[in-house]
Amino acid sequence: MRPDEETSAAFLYCLIVAATKWGIRVLVACAMSNHYHAVIYDEHGNYPRFLQQFHRLFARVMNRVRDREENFWSSEQTSVVALSSPKALLEALVYAATNPVKDHLVARVRDWPGVNTLEALLEGKALEGERPRSYFRANGKMPRNVAMTPTLPEHPWIGDATEFLATLARMVGEAEADARADLAARRAAPLGAAVVLARSPTASPMNAEREHDLNPQFATGDVSLVRRAIEFYASFQQSHRDARRKWCAGDRRALFPAGTYWMRVHMHVRVASTHALAPRADGRERKGVRARIARAPAIAARSASARR
Repeated sequence: MRPDEETSAAFLYCLIVAATKWGIRVLVACAMSNHYHAVIYDEHGNYPRFLQQFHRLFARVMNRVRDREENFWSSEQTSVVALSSPKALLEALVYAATNPVKDHLVARVRDWPGVNTLEALLEGKALEGERPRSYFRANGKMPRNVAMTPTLPEHPWIGDATEFLATLARMVGEAEADARADLAARRAAPLGAAVVLARSPTASPMNAEREHDLNPQFATGDVSLVRRAIEFYASFQQSHRDARRKWCAGDRRALFPAGTYWMRVHMHVRVASTHALAPRADGRERKGVRARIARAPAIAARSASARR
């Protein structure tokens, strides 16, 4: 995934095609040399199909470009983290956008030679992609040109979009300043875009990947909200088990909780539009929020690694 022009063009085209087809709103996406980060808004509960198409298309293009045949992506499951608070959303956007800066590859986000959609989000610019000639047929069904404009969804966490984007821009600036200060303290300098582009596309990072790191399901930005998120997910699992038990017993009217994916897509089961916390073991009602998940909006951060 070396961020050269051909790779960046293929990444952007495949991303826009998949996002458009499955109704995914991409807020920020940053393609690094061996992985990518993205923050998305999934309004229709289609992110698994979005990932499937995006990863498949991009892998096929890059295997043709690099003249290789094996798996392009790592065999590890794509990391998908549900963002459960406004703070978590802002932190995820900053983390995704400033990844090249945090890793001291470039000094500023705009210096990164690969795909980074932060500027398009902040300034309301359209992203445009052209069908890669290296893989797709000239007379094929895939669109020749695609476009997408990153925009914030209407969501209670965001409030006034102008203020939210101003906060995001300030936090990105602070992250860039922190990276500069860190380098200055060590009397070092960013690697630079030219060095990044000069490296072999099959080169591996010099720093060994840490093993057995936690791969959280939720990001709250607030420890007090973690228990609430875990409790909600446990309630969803219990409701899903109850509905599946009824469905397997022949009740085709069984109502699955919002957030159900596989059974909804493949077996066309009934799915609720909202999901409330299930009753506690002692029979008392839980006092929790109602949340819309699958066939309704969800904000998530995700990352995937390319195989060397």
